[in-house]
Amino acid sequence: PVRLVCCRAHMQAQERAPMSACSEAPEPAPAHTWIDDVLAPFVNEHFRVEFILRQPTLIDAACALAYHEWPEICQELGAFSPEDFRRIWIDIQNYDRAIPKSMILLDRATGQLAGCAYVEEDDLPTRPDLRPWLTTVLVQPEYRRKGGAALLIAAVQAVSKACNEPHLYLFVENTASAHGQELLRMYGARGFRTIESSTYAGDPIAIMRCDF
Repeated sequence: PVRLVCCRAHMQAQERAPMSACSEAPEPAPAHTWIDDVLAPFVNEHFRVEFILRQPTLIDAACALAYHEWPEICQELGAFSPEDFRRIWIDIQNYDRAIPKSMILLDRATGQLAGCAYVEEDDLPTRPDLRPWLTTVLVQPEYRRKGGAALLIAAVQAVSKACNEPHLYLFVENTASAHGQELLRMYGARGFRTIESSTYAGDPIAIMRCDF
């Protein structure tokens, strides 16, 4: 999946914050905002997409989902537990029309967390000149092949466009593998095109971009 990288400067600053902050709840949400309107169409037979702050009872589960999928990356950036990640990541989520933003996929029947996807300022360390990035696209195994990933990707594209971003980037790892080729086709079918082929950590990658 698309790699997870959080805001490094923010994470470094948060290393000095007291650990008790991880248990603090976000501020009360406004009754209705622009992001509710943007995400309203992103629903199918099985799922709906919401901004993470709209579901405070699922914040812990959403942060744990991302952390357990990419623990090494989180640890490289200073988050050594799901609680660390929650403390860092939720603190930079707000209702401003600006990035970063985290979207979560919900099971319409049960309201349970089914997946997540983020839009972030940075993702690929070798290309700090490119922004923003689609990252952390993840659907839990029991919910796959029901259109959830496509719904999340489209939702992130819509939020990015609503934030007045002209482009959205992502990168696919291990492009020589069958899975890498499958991802290239999937993202290509959703408006992304390869703009650069390179290597990262010794593996072939493709940088892709969607224009709005």
